[in-house]
Amino acid sequence: GSLELNKSEYTISDKAEITLVDPDLNLDSKEKDEYKYDVNPLVKVASEKDNKVFGVTITETGLNTGVFTGKFKFTFDATGVGDDQPKIPVSKGPQKVNVTYVDPRTTTAENVPITKKADFKTFTGTISLDKYEYSPGQTGTITLVDPDLNLDPTSTDRISSEGNVGDPGSVDIYSPVDGTYYRVLLLETGPDTGEFTGNFKLVTGSGSPGDIPKVGVSKDNNKFKARYHDALNADGKTKTYETDEATCKATTGSI
Repeated sequence: GSLELNKSEYTISDKAEITLVDPDLNLDSKEKDEYKYDVNPLVKVASEKDNKVFGVTITETGLNTGVFTGKFKFTFDATGVGDDQPKIPVSKGPQKVNVTYVDPRTTTAENVPITKKADFKTFTGTISLDKYEYSPGQTGTITLVDPDLNLDPTSTDRISSEGNVGDPGSVDIYSPVDGTYYRVLLLETGPDTGEFTGNFKLVTGSGSPGDIPKVGVSKDNNKFKARYHDALNADGKTKTYETDEATCKATTGSI
């Protein structure tokens, strides 16, 4: 038999497709043959660093073709999910993914494993503010780009404002009057973009948390920045990235 993958490199939002060609598995010429993931699976997929192995269901593409396809997805959850289309754990970041088929009916009558390898990739996020200088009462925008947060390519993902400041995957902004950070709600700009935006508001005096937090500023405390706690950067490490420092300045009126 022969084994192929639809890509050589995958990210968290991808669905990998396996194509297996082996006429020996075409046992019924009048029905599409199928080999399940949970009963002595013929095809298995494993992530090398996470060291988890899952069976994959393969189904013949049509009557009497001898060509079979199967699919699997990825998850940052360390456990993974066994299913017809399993979710392979990649919690340890960039790593090799191995798909193996043990051919039970070779020309030499020996079980011969056939393996296809691919890479799983993570990204380093980038975070920015829409301005370097603001005025009290203005609403600012934070933009974050990180394909690792694009968990569902069919819907709009979100980064919650709930939870602890500094949690992996969170975004927060400094409120200088309060001397603390507040988490910010960010929404993906659309399905499968990997780009997220969120807002904050500049206020004179004390700030406060919320989906759109209030950043407290004063004449003597007017500098602030936003930061992103990247759970897995391109090197598979947890690291915090900050924006350039911004300033809130009050304008002087005229009569």
